[in-house]
Amino acid sequence: MMKIKLAILDSDQGYISRVVSAFQSKYADKVEVYAFTDESKALAAIKASKINVLFAADSFKSVSESVPSNCGFAYLVETRDIEQYAGQRAVCKFQKVEQLYNAIADLFADSAADEVIVGGGRSAAMPLYVFASASGGVGTSTVAVAVAKSLVAFGRTPLYINFENFGSSDLYFSGDGQTNFGDVIYAIKSRKPNLAFKLEATAKRDVSGVYYYASNTNALDTEELSNEEINSLIRSLKQTGFCDCMVIDVNLSVGDRILALFKLASKIVFVSDGTDVSNTKLTRAYDALQILESSRGVDAVGKAALFFNKFSNKTGKRPEIAALPDIGGTTKFEHMTTDQIIRKMLAEHTATPIIRYLTESEKI
Repeated sequence: MMKIKLAILDSDQGYISRVVSAFQSKYADKVEVYAFTDESKALAAIKASKINVLFAADSFKSVSESVPSNCGFAYLVETRDIEQYAGQRAVCKFQKVEQLYNAIADLFADSAADEVIVGGGRSAAMPLYVFASASGGVGTSTVAVAVAKSLVAFGRTPLYINFENFGSSDLYFSGDGQTNFGDVIYAIKSRKPNLAFKLEATAKRDVSGVYYYASNTNALDTEELSNEEINSLIRSLKQTGFCDCMVIDVNLSVGDRILALFKLASKIVFVSDGTDVSNTKLTRAYDALQILESSRGVDAVGKAALFFNKFSNKTGKRPEIAALPDIGGTTKFEHMTTDQIIRKMLAEHTATPIIRYLTESEKI
């Protein structure tokens, strides 16, 4: 993956030293930093060293007039409340290096004129784990989130994406930044160059270690993504290096969209509570998907297994799908919030058998 060349122009040598040290410690493989206290030298370096992004302290108010359009630019300001300064984008200088890097990647993705090919290595084969259910209320998202958080304990760096019609990642995760999945959708539809950098810059990281995209304001925007655009999203994510697996949470339907996701999936987990209603819906959906994939020449449901959530020994039973293996289950947790349920699932290692199934052919 190419390095972004970053120039920092600030008269505070102490600040420059701290920032350069932080980037060398955490992003040495992604960012090459050039530091300046003199405006003329910084501008000369943009051309000579082919600088991709310039951060300039707000005291250098006129410098933006000399920055070429193919170099991302932002003023460094001292408060988070300022989004623009002197007609240019503003970035708070006193924040975590992770947030500074996200701003750099975002500026680079927006300003670079030519597409940069990134990727290779293990990310090129990044696995996708898809979670779905044929009926609502069985806790598919809760299971998917618990698996995502558990993967961190196994040394993985997962990215959680919620493709449900009205799902919300913000119910389960929180992180710094103002970006959301709507920014991802806009980047895909506008065919932004360097989409991989944009995807990394837009992702937030939860305290659990899971990356995620905050929910877009309009739930209908996600539905407007075409199959090819979803494929473009997945391909570009595989070119990034910030995550090494994806946990996809999606409504189970019978159509080309779900089949496209299933085709990309490494493994699929269907979630059921074992009730007659849930089992009947899953059986009908499974049969329909088999017919659909046969007509499309795709092998999808062969990668699927079944996990029982909210299962009752009194009323629950297995659906009549002989080819669908079981990978465990858990009982219903009464009188708990969603967050409390996920915490209990993590404490009881409920996701462990799912992770064994998902990664049985991988080295983790």
